[in-house]
Amino acid sequence: MNDQNMQSMDTLEIHTVENLETPERLSEYLIHKIKALPTGSSLRKAIKRKQIYLNSEIANSGDWLQSGDCIEYREHSLLNHPVFNLDIDIVFEDDFLAVINKPPGIEVRSKQFKSIENALRGHLKISGQNDALPSPRAVHRLDYGTQGLLVIAKTRTALAKIGQAFEAKEVKKNYIAIVHGELPATKGEFQTPIEMRTAHSIFEVISCSPALKGAALTKVLLEPITGRTHQLRIHLSQAGCPIVGDLKYGSPENTLKGKGLFLASTHLNFKHPISNNELQFNLKVPLKFDSFLNREHRRWKKYNEE
Repeated sequence: MNDQNMQSMDTLEIHTVENLETPERLSEYLIHKIKALPTGSSLRKAIKRKQIYLNSEIANSGDWLQSGDCIEYREHSLLNHPVFNLDIDIVFEDDFLAVINKPPGIEVRSKQFKSIENALRGHLKISGQNDALPSPRAVHRLDYGTQGLLVIAKTRTALAKIGQAFEAKEVKKNYIAIVHGELPATKGEFQTPIEMRTAHSIFEVISCSPALKGAALTKVLLEPITGRTHQLRIHLSQAGCPIVGDLKYGSPENTLKGKGLFLASTHLNFKHPISNNELQFNLKVPLKFDSFLNREHRRWKKYNEE
């Protein structure tokens, strides 16, 4: 075993093979099964770096799988990294997990020093459980520009069970966004596939007000049923209503200097991985959302009164 694999490794995701009628090669089966590895390219790189384990042994792309096999995605421990000094708002914490209010403008996980995961050790207590992770890990991701509720695992069991709950669509998430334009109805859903994969989002309009630039500004409640990368941003852009501040799926005129993306995760509901108790968390809509809407409404009103 080389020096790389002798280093401390953390298990980030666990997947159990189920209902496999005939054996299937690992490299073909595992695409889209590991949330942290959303593409075939990222999966191949992880296999090459010996980060995929099959029944506790380093896996190869040609390994044959059968029902009951346990697949793990591991990464080197964050204990090898210095702690990034970042102010983090802790919404909830116990010995198994935490929920934080992720600030906008920072990656959850990154090769760069400045990331949420590199800051967690400076804020969260290390679990006293036997299966404690050496360093807390994010169970899911929020985009760089998205703020709001983020679930952090402190034990391997919590990481696995909450990850499985996300995979089984047992975690309810709601977002608030401000978008350009008017949505086609006050309530509805988007089911346009993303990269040839099923993608399903539900929306409900909270308010709609006129704006000087474009037809309107709409405040909308969103619920992603599936979890595709950038799903809400893509669906809204495809509907002709890109999120304010979204350069990737909007346009240069779609941004406000220094204000970032107007998308926030404001509600989470899931069962505690150990006690099975229902956990529910709610955040207030960020101040910048209503401040922006109120300012734009005043500008529109002033312009139309002149």
